[in-house]
Amino acid sequence: MYSDAKLILLLKKFGERIGRTPSAHAVGADPDMPNPITYVNHFGSFNNALKLAGFEPNLIRKTYTDEELIQSLKNFYERTGKVPNTNSILSDPDVPRIQAFVNHFGSFKNALESAGFKAREKLSDEELIQLLKDFGKKTGKTPTVELVNADPDMPSVGSYCSRFRGFNKALELAGFEIQKKILTDEELIEYLRDFGERMGRTPTQKMVCSDPEMPSLSAYRNHFGNFNKALELAGFTLNSGRRTSKEAIELLKEFGEKIGRTPTVDMVNANPDLPSVPTFMKYFGSFNNALRVAGFRLNRRDNKESIEGDG
Repeated sequence: MYSDAKLILLLKKFGERIGRTPSAHAVGADPDMPNPITYVNHFGSFNNALKLAGFEPNLIRKTYTDEELIQSLKNFYERTGKVPNTNSILSDPDVPRIQAFVNHFGSFKNALESAGFKAREKLSDEELIQLLKDFGKKTGKTPTVELVNADPDMPSVGSYCSRFRGFNKALELAGFEIQKKILTDEELIEYLRDFGERMGRTPTQKMVCSDPEMPSLSAYRNHFGNFNKALELAGFTLNSGRRTSKEAIELLKEFGEKIGRTPTVDMVNANPDLPSVPTFMKYFGSFNNALRVAGFRLNRRDNKESIEGDG
């Protein structure tokens, strides 16, 4: 429990320590700082807390060119001497969000390769779990999202979420005891408001699913009946209705042209502006059929994820 005065004092000291206006990501990545959601709960938004602490609010930039994204990765390497990864850039205010790289290049790995870097080799399930075990021994505590994200030598929390259908599931497989937190209606809504503020738009179900720091969609459905009701209570304009099969195909074509290759299941799942893979499967019978209708050439090696989506 924190008082308003204590929260503002911690934020001031944190800003002095890092030498810049704190971002919600930087605060969330520091295990000694309160969760950014705590600031939202107390002050209405993270930017309100920044103002009270004497900082200029952070501005959310929504668009980048491919060249600007590539240069930000090169600049990071020049500053730190390290090849960027999803953990090491998480709290760096000079590097755009991971989602920006995914939107432009299909994946963060593709962005690294475009910048001339070699991406980290894909780890097996066993290797991921062993790293989690070793990390717990090193820190002497159950790993948290914040602790793992703050360690540049650890795989991203998103890697664990996508591989094991949740970070808590990965922790259980690594032998850690999980203390599940039961969120109130108010806390769930504040999570949603803060997430929308960070992303600069109305959250979608896919965006929430892909963010390991957000509560699960089932939590919103259990508390509010459906996700759109939660959006309304959080003050967002509801996302537009379902797209037609023709609109879905056009979006798939545009995405493929932008990334310069045949889209895969993982690429589509990572892009919040595209219909979900199940939507394509519903309209066209399988994801590969949707790719064919969109005029893409299927490549078994590059589109393993797509072929697996055929069921």
